[in-house]
Amino acid sequence: MNKKEHRKKDTSQITALFINTMVEMITENKYNLYDFEFDNIELFWKSLDYYFKELELSGMKMQPNDWYDFSQLAYVQPGDMFWTEEKRWKRIIMEVGMESVLFSLD
Repeated sequence: MNKKEHRKKDTSQITALFINTMVEMITENKYNLYDFEFDNIELFWKSLDYYFKELELSGMKMQPNDWYDFSQLAYVQPGDMFWTEEKRWKRIIMEVGMESVLFSLD
């Protein structure tokens, strides 16, 4: 599979499985997300999925504060707005079609 085909491949379920695995590890298997409605964390879920593809397929590098930024995205629920000055995160959010959550002072 070439890069163009891979970018189009729906990997959202793999990313959901990764998120669930992290929850299980952090909570020492006390909690999981098997019945969780991932649309409640759509911004986080879609952004993380896109981010993983970018790390794999582009020259993008992980930044030291990326996991902190993701922890902020995880709190954004349907109807919420998100504000950031970082061009990188604005670009990612727009690339995943979630620009409607971006709060702007412009």
